[in-house]
Amino acid sequence: MVTGLIKANIYSRVCFACDSGISYRVALDENPSFNLLGKGDGVYRFEGIQGLHRFQGALIAKTEEEQDKIIETLSTHWKVKTNKELIDLEASKRNKKIKELNGFKKLVLQTGETRITELQKILSVRNEKVKELMNNLIEIGWVKQHKSRSKGFELLLSDEERKKALEGIGE
Repeated sequence: MVTGLIKANIYSRVCFACDSGISYRVALDENPSFNLLGKGDGVYRFEGIQGLHRFQGALIAKTEEEQDKIIETLSTHWKVKTNKELIDLEASKRNKKIKELNGFKKLVLQTGETRITELQKILSVRNEKVKELMNNLIEIGWVKQHKSRSKGFELLLSDEERKKALEGIGE
Protein backbone atom coordinates (compact mmCIF):
# COMPACT_ATOMS: atom_id res chain seq x y z
CA MET A 1 0.00 0.00 0.00
CA VAL A 2 1.37 3.38 -0.99
CA THR A 3 0.22 6.12 1.36
CA GLY A 4 -0.12 9.79 0.52
CA LEU A 5 2.76 10.56 2.89
CA ILE A 6 5.08 8.23 0.95
CA LYS A 7 4.00 9.63 -2.43
CA ALA A 8 4.44 13.22 -1.20
CA ASN A 9 8.04 12.57 -0.11
CA ILE A 10 9.24 10.28 -2.92
CA TYR A 11 9.07 12.21 -6.17
CA SER A 12 10.91 9.77 -8.44
CA ARG A 13 9.20 6.42 -8.97
CA VAL A 14 9.95 3.20 -10.83
CA CYS A 15 7.42 0.54 -11.76
CA PHE A 16 7.63 -2.84 -13.49
CA ALA A 17 4.77 -4.82 -15.05
CA CYS A 18 1.63 -4.44 -12.89
CA ASP A 19 -1.61 -6.43 -12.98
CA SER A 20 -3.95 -3.52 -13.60
CA GLY A 21 -4.17 0.14 -14.55
CA ILE A 22 -5.14 0.97 -10.97
CA SER A 23 -1.77 -0.31 -9.76
CA TYR A 24 0.01 2.00 -12.21
CA ARG A 25 -2.13 4.96 -11.12
CA VAL A 26 -1.33 4.27 -7.46
CA ALA A 27 2.42 4.06 -8.08
CA LEU A 28 2.88 6.60 -10.88
CA ASP A 29 -0.25 8.80 -10.68
CA GLU A 30 -1.14 7.85 -14.29
CA ASN A 31 -1.38 4.88 -16.65
CA PRO A 32 1.43 4.43 -19.16
CA SER A 33 0.33 4.63 -22.80
CA PHE A 34 2.10 1.32 -23.51
CA ASN A 35 1.93 -2.22 -22.15
CA LEU A 36 4.95 -3.46 -20.23
CA LEU A 37 6.19 -6.86 -21.31
CA GLY A 38 7.77 -8.05 -18.06
CA LYS A 39 11.32 -9.52 -17.93
CA GLY A 40 12.83 -6.19 -16.83
CA ASP A 41 10.62 -3.94 -18.98
CA GLY A 42 9.77 -0.94 -16.79
CA VAL A 43 8.54 2.62 -16.61
CA TYR A 44 9.80 5.52 -14.48
CA ARG A 45 8.91 9.07 -13.52
CA PHE A 46 11.77 11.26 -12.32
CA GLU A 47 11.44 14.59 -10.62
CA GLY A 48 12.15 17.37 -13.09
CA ILE A 49 11.45 15.21 -16.16
CA GLN A 50 7.94 15.48 -17.53
CA GLY A 51 5.95 12.32 -18.26
CA LEU A 52 6.60 8.60 -18.01
CA HIS A 53 9.60 6.97 -19.66
CA ARG A 54 10.06 3.33 -20.61
CA PHE A 55 13.31 1.43 -19.95
CA GLN A 56 14.72 -2.08 -20.04
CA GLY A 57 16.11 -3.21 -16.72
CA ALA A 58 19.04 -5.49 -16.01
CA LEU A 59 19.10 -9.19 -16.85
CA ILE A 60 17.23 -11.22 -14.24
CA ALA A 61 17.47 -15.02 -14.31
CA LYS A 62 16.01 -17.61 -11.95
CA THR A 63 19.31 -19.46 -11.50
CA GLU A 64 22.97 -18.59 -11.90
CA GLU A 65 23.35 -21.33 -14.51
CA GLU A 66 20.61 -19.74 -16.62
CA GLN A 67 22.25 -16.33 -16.23
CA ASP A 68 25.69 -17.72 -17.19
CA LYS A 69 24.18 -19.41 -20.27
CA ILE A 70 22.56 -16.13 -21.40
CA ILE A 71 25.77 -14.17 -20.84
CA GLU A 72 27.77 -16.79 -22.77
CA THR A 73 25.32 -16.65 -25.68
CA LEU A 74 25.35 -12.86 -25.81
CA SER A 75 29.13 -12.57 -25.49
CA THR A 76 29.69 -14.95 -28.42
CA HIS A 77 27.06 -13.12 -30.48
CA TRP A 78 28.49 -9.62 -29.95
CA LYS A 79 32.25 -9.45 -30.17
CA VAL A 80 33.86 -6.28 -28.83
CA LYS A 81 35.60 -4.26 -31.52
CA THR A 82 38.04 -1.69 -30.21
CA ASN A 83 38.65 1.29 -32.40
CA LYS A 84 42.43 1.63 -32.47
CA GLU A 85 42.20 5.05 -34.13
CA LEU A 86 40.09 6.38 -31.26
CA ILE A 87 42.58 5.10 -28.68
CA ASP A 88 45.45 6.69 -30.64
CA LEU A 89 43.52 9.96 -30.88
CA GLU A 90 43.05 10.08 -27.09
CA ALA A 91 46.77 9.41 -26.55
CA SER A 92 47.60 12.12 -29.09
CA LYS A 93 45.37 14.65 -27.28
CA ARG A 94 46.95 13.74 -23.94
CA ASN A 95 50.48 14.14 -25.39
CA LYS A 96 49.54 17.50 -26.91
CA LYS A 97 48.28 18.75 -23.53
CA ILE A 98 51.46 17.57 -21.81
CA LYS A 99 53.66 19.34 -24.39
CA GLU A 100 51.53 22.49 -24.09
CA LEU A 101 51.84 22.48 -20.29
CA ASN A 102 55.59 21.83 -20.44
CA GLY A 103 56.03 24.75 -22.84
CA PHE A 104 54.04 26.97 -20.49
CA LYS A 105 56.10 25.82 -17.51
CA LYS A 106 59.29 26.64 -19.41
CA LEU A 107 58.03 30.11 -20.28
CA VAL A 108 57.09 30.90 -16.67
CA LEU A 109 60.36 29.50 -15.31
CA GLN A 110 62.53 31.37 -17.84
CA THR A 111 60.75 34.73 -17.73
CA GLY A 112 59.31 34.71 -14.22
CA GLU A 113 56.16 36.23 -15.74
CA THR A 114 52.94 35.26 -13.95
CA ARG A 115 50.46 37.90 -15.11
CA ILE A 116 47.67 36.42 -17.21
CA THR A 117 47.47 39.29 -19.71
CA GLU A 118 51.24 39.32 -20.32
CA LEU A 119 51.35 35.54 -20.77
CA GLN A 120 48.37 35.77 -23.10
CA LYS A 121 50.23 38.30 -25.28
CA ILE A 122 53.39 36.19 -25.36
CA LEU A 123 51.56 32.95 -26.22
CA SER A 124 48.90 34.51 -28.47
CA VAL A 125 46.15 32.41 -26.92
CA ARG A 126 42.84 33.13 -25.24
CA ASN A 127 42.65 34.36 -21.66
CA GLU A 128 40.81 31.20 -20.53
CA LYS A 129 43.62 28.98 -21.86
CA VAL A 130 46.25 30.86 -19.86
CA LYS A 131 44.07 30.65 -16.74
CA GLU A 132 43.68 26.89 -17.26
CA LEU A 133 47.45 26.45 -17.61
CA MET A 134 48.05 28.68 -14.58
CA ASN A 135 45.64 26.55 -12.53
CA ASN A 136 47.85 23.56 -13.37
CA LEU A 137 50.82 25.43 -11.90
CA ILE A 138 48.78 26.22 -8.78
CA GLU A 139 47.95 22.51 -8.41
CA ILE A 140 51.62 21.50 -8.52
CA GLY A 141 52.53 24.27 -6.06
CA TRP A 142 54.61 26.53 -8.30
CA VAL A 143 52.45 29.63 -8.00
CA LYS A 144 49.72 31.12 -5.84
CA GLN A 145 47.26 33.96 -6.34
CA HIS A 146 48.92 37.27 -5.44
CA LYS A 147 47.18 39.46 -2.85
CA SER A 148 46.99 42.23 -5.43
CA ARG A 149 45.05 40.92 -8.45
CA SER A 150 46.83 43.34 -10.81
CA LYS A 151 50.13 41.60 -10.04
CA GLY A 152 48.76 38.24 -11.19
CA PHE A 153 50.25 35.26 -9.46
CA GLU A 154 53.20 34.88 -7.14
CA LEU A 155 55.94 32.45 -8.20
CA LEU A 156 56.82 30.29 -5.20
CA LEU A 157 60.03 28.72 -6.56
CA SER A 158 63.47 30.05 -5.68
CA ASP A 159 66.04 30.66 -8.45
CA GLU A 160 67.70 27.34 -7.68
CA GLU A 161 64.36 25.48 -7.76
CA ARG A 162 63.53 27.18 -11.07
CA LYS A 163 66.82 26.01 -12.63
CA LYS A 164 66.25 22.48 -11.36
CA ALA A 165 62.67 22.46 -12.67
CA LEU A 166 63.87 23.73 -16.08
CA GLU A 167 66.37 20.87 -16.26
CA GLY A 168 63.57 18.45 -15.34
CA ILE A 169 61.39 19.64 -18.20
CA GLY A 170 64.20 19.04 -20.70
CA GLU A 171 63.64 19.58 -24.39
